[in-house]
Amino acid sequence: MIQLHWAINRAFEVLEKYDLWDTYVGLRQLRMICDNQDVYYTTFPFRGRIRERYVRTSDDIKVLTVDRRALGDTAMHKHLIAHGLGHHFLHQGNHCHLHTLYLDKQEIEAEQFAAVLLVPPGVLRSEDSWTPKKIALRCRVPTNVAARRFRIMERVGM
Repeated sequence: MIQLHWAINRAFEVLEKYDLWDTYVGLRQLRMICDNQDVYYTTFPFRGRIRERYVRTSDDIKVLTVDRRALGDTAMHKHLIAHGLGHHFLHQGNHCHLHTLYLDKQEIEAEQFAAVLLVPPGVLRSEDSWTPKKIALRCRVPTNVAARRFRIMERVGM
């Protein structure tokens, strides 16, 4: 039996809690999760490499801010919200997603969480011939998220 990474397990728990196991997860579902978790969602015209910022204050105010440039790209917009929710469900404190080649441990965990949240196991069970490109097109996620989800599917079978 393959032991699942805890970020993947946590994404499975969130999918079950919000009855999204068999659903193509869109912006509406992601915003519903934010609302239910009392995470204030907003956008900001970040400059440079910052794409998303999640902040949880000591008095439990939670803010997820997404780069305004993502609003015109549904796949990227979904990814940034799901990534920020990964930090919300997995980590304490403040987190910033940079457009960069290097990802630290918490960024990798947030990316795993986002990939599973955006491409639930029930959706993958609907057919056998998935490829990263097909996942990206069907689930409206960026190709890097689709490739990560494909690797998770190959490793754990879901």
